[in-house]
Amino acid sequence: MRSVEVKAKGFPGWEGYARFCGDLQRGLRKQAFEALEGFIAKLELAPLIERCQFVHWLLSEIDQAGSNTLLAPHPLKVRIVDPTLLEWVTTAPNSSEPHRWIGGHAHLKRAMEIDPDDQIARKKLVVSILNGVAYATHEMPRGYLGSPQDDWQALAEAELLLAGLTNEEIRRDLLSEVAEQRLLVEAAWEQAKRRL
Repeated sequence: MRSVEVKAKGFPGWEGYARFCGDLQRGLRKQAFEALEGFIAKLELAPLIERCQFVHWLLSEIDQAGSNTLLAPHPLKVRIVDPTLLEWVTTAPNSSEPHRWIGGHAHLKRAMEIDPDDQIARKKLVVSILNGVAYATHEMPRGYLGSPQDDWQALAEAELLLAGLTNEEIRRDLLSEVAEQRLLVEAAWEQAKRRL
C-alpha cells in the first residue's frame, strides 16, 4: 500500500487516491474514504483517456501485487474501474487491454485473439481454465462436476497457452497446477469407464 501511495503522488490529479492509500494504511478509514470520494468525484468527470490511464495503472499495480482488493475498494470499482473498462472496450475494439482487465473467460479469449503476446491476458486465461477444471474436480473422489473429456481438452489448451508465457517461474507453477488437475481428471475418466 505504501509503494502505491508513493507512486500515485507522482501523478497530477491523483493526490486524493494517494491520500486514500496513506490514510487507510494508517488505520484512518473514515478519512481514507472521504479522500477516495473526492478523488472519484473528480475522476468521474475526466475524459476517457485520463480514466483509462488511471485504470491501467491501478490494475497493473493490483496484478503485480497479486490481487490486493484494498487498492480498488467497491466505490472505486463500480464508479470508475468498471464503467471505464466498458467504455474502453467500445471505443477501442482492437485493444486487448480492456478485455484483459474485465477478465472472464470470453474477454480473456478475445484479448488473446487481439494480441497473442499479451502476457497478462495469457496468464489470466490459463488461471481461468484451471479454475474451471478445479471446480469440476473439487469434490473428488466422491464426485465429478463436469465432463472429463471437456476438462482434458481445457487442460491441453492451458498447456498450449503456457508455452507462450515468458515468465519461467509463473509458467512452472501453472504447469504444476495443470499436472495436478490432469491427475484428477484422469481419475474421473477411469471412474466413468468403470461405470460403463
